[in-house]
Amino acid sequence: MQSRPPCRSQKAHSRLGKVVSREAEVLLRQLVAEGVSPWLAASRSEQLDAAVLKAPDFPFQGVVLPPGGSGDLVRAACDALAPVFTTSGGAVGQVSAPVDPRYAEEPGPLLDAARTLHRGVARPNLVVRIPMTGAGVQVLADCLAEGIGVDATLVFSTEKYAEVLDAYVDGMERALISGRRLACISAVTTFPVGAFEQEVDARLERLGAREARGRRDAYAGVRELWHNRPVDTLFPPTLKGDDAGPGGADRVWNRIAVAPDTDCAAALDPLLATALRPVGCERVVRATYSDATASSVTTVGMVFTEADGEAMLALHNRFTTEGLGKRRDLMPRTLPAEGTVAEGFGSGQRASWTVRIETDAPVVVFAVSGFADGRTVEDPRPATEATEAGATSTAAQAGLGHDAQGIAERIGGRLRTATTAPATEKDG
Repeated sequence: MQSRPPCRSQKAHSRLGKVVSREAEVLLRQLVAEGVSPWLAASRSEQLDAAVLKAPDFPFQGVVLPPGGSGDLVRAACDALAPVFTTSGGAVGQVSAPVDPRYAEEPGPLLDAARTLHRGVARPNLVVRIPMTGAGVQVLADCLAEGIGVDATLVFSTEKYAEVLDAYVDGMERALISGRRLACISAVTTFPVGAFEQEVDARLERLGAREARGRRDAYAGVRELWHNRPVDTLFPPTLKGDDAGPGGADRVWNRIAVAPDTDCAAALDPLLATALRPVGCERVVRATYSDATASSVTTVGMVFTEADGEAMLALHNRFTTEGLGKRRDLMPRTLPAEGTVAEGFGSGQRASWTVRIETDAPVVVFAVSGFADGRTVEDPRPATEATEAGATSTAAQAGLGHDAQGIAERIGGRLRTATTAPATEKDG
């Protein structure tokens, strides 16, 4: 619930202090990459010295200051987060500072306290923290109407949150009528996730256990696909990739080989099998495709695991945070096929690869690509790098990263529809 101002700020540089551990910092940066905006809720002012606030690698995108902080601290925090506030157009980079809680039940004094703090700090990314008592909800609307950013706190129920939304709309409408720029008025809401999780759980329960069982059954059903669906369902003879090539070009891949299902030890490199061990391995199925011009070949495979959703999510997070999918020693093996353009597709011919840990199915999808003429590739690159704009590696120049990524995405996407296809014993 924010209006986001592209307002002026200052730039700050320094080093990251001692706020979080290295492991937590890695996780925070992953959250940021996924579109989540982590805030630091400081329990005491001493955590926020200049070295912390002005560090160029400061991992937080907002700060909640503790009570009792000086005006200098509030301004320093605002200035430290000003670059990200400006760069994001006000989407992130706010600093929440509290008003005196003694005025929580008195609308007049509470509004005066918010005005005083706003004027004293004089920073566009300040949001004044106001408790959502009866008086606080009223003051929230009044502050927004005057162009004062607000952090609405002590919101413990969906009913209270609805009141906050109503007050937000009221205040912003009044601000608009008075000619204020809504883009320069920030509004955020702080609430405990647990209270809303309880509401979500209650609503899900009201939907009925039947639907929940259906979702679990669908997840388990994917695990059985390797032996009760035809080969053409899992690996169709032709794959079409609209906009899947370099520069958005269309791609077409033709299947040239299919391997019998096998165990992980036979199909996977030992190091990759070890990395996947936490989710267990039931079976592996593989196929090899060539592009429409028969100039590239790609082996794609699916590891059907024994894990539940929680374990798959944990493995996905580990691959992401530790960068395991980019490690060359965890590249998937190829599936060469005698008498085809993939006959010479061996370990030395691998040019680009991807390993996708699915979170909505107990499956790991992998793909590895190379040249059909059997040439050795000295500098293989993960598909995420080989598909970047401006990449100059051998794999990137030949579009092999797009082949690996495009085929893996389409084979993985078929898992969602394969459970609804007629179940038969798979083709030999």
